[in-house]
Amino acid sequence: MVMNRLLGVLVLGATCCLSGIQVSKLRAAPAVEEIYVKQPSSVGLIPRFCTAGYGAFAGSISWVETIFSFANATFSGESPRPVVLGMHLSTALDSLWPNPPLIAAWAVPQLKGFTTKDALPFLKYGAERFPTEWQFRLTWAQYVLDARDIDSVKARDSASSILLPLASSSYNKVPQYARNLAFTLMHKNGKPEEAMSLLLQTYAQVPDPMVRYQFRGKMGDLLWRNRVRLGTDSTDFLGGLGALLESKDPAERRMAGQILFDLVDSTRRERALVAAHQLAGEYAAYSKK
Repeated sequence: MVMNRLLGVLVLGATCCLSGIQVSKLRAAPAVEEIYVKQPSSVGLIPRFCTAGYGAFAGSISWVETIFSFANATFSGESPRPVVLGMHLSTALDSLWPNPPLIAAWAVPQLKGFTTKDALPFLKYGAERFPTEWQFRLTWAQYVLDARDIDSVKARDSASSILLPLASSSYNKVPQYARNLAFTLMHKNGKPEEAMSLLLQTYAQVPDPMVRYQFRGKMGDLLWRNRVRLGTDSTDFLGGLGALLESKDPAERRMAGQILFDLVDSTRRERALVAAHQLAGEYAAYSKK
């Protein structure tokens, strides 16, 4: 039993390290105030009153016990239900600590009888309670894209909406693939024009030439996903597109955007293909000079 608990601590500790989570610093207790903590429905609606100044302390105790329960469920085959209940309770008791709901979102799908769908309440809570902690939004969107039990048009729309602020924000350490994930979700939901619009907006906001080059490649990927085929002109088209997008003339930048929008719209694609091939030819001729 003791060995199982130690192994449980090591497993969750390794998860934290690999995921880049930093242990929160001790916080000064707020003014003593009697508050009512409403627990998630899965914990049970048992009224619990705790002093605000000791919420973090109570949450820490609950979290330690949850780790022990995780060890027993993982290595001894005990019921995983106490683990999930403990994670809900720890989240409710200490509303200033993002680690319990975030770790819960990663750990719950690994428990027997639970799936990524059971992790969504933790991710939704975390995304609302800790808006600058981008890991909640990114994990939520990745689950929606990868898990069949929660993949739907409504779920993808919801995941896209929480990723949009990340796509154009300056939050520290937001990985580049957060933007690509937003584009992919929108396109998969049958909204190629919205995905292209977001891509162009983000392109204009990012000054890094290398990142812009990657974004132009993503534009080509979105066109390909939307069954746009330019044959041997594909490379020259992207080159010409980049020249227009980097132009100091606003009219040329708008022209590039219009071509892209027309290409992903099946009703305007035929005319846009003519313009795309013409642009590719002009760029190829210019490159040979």
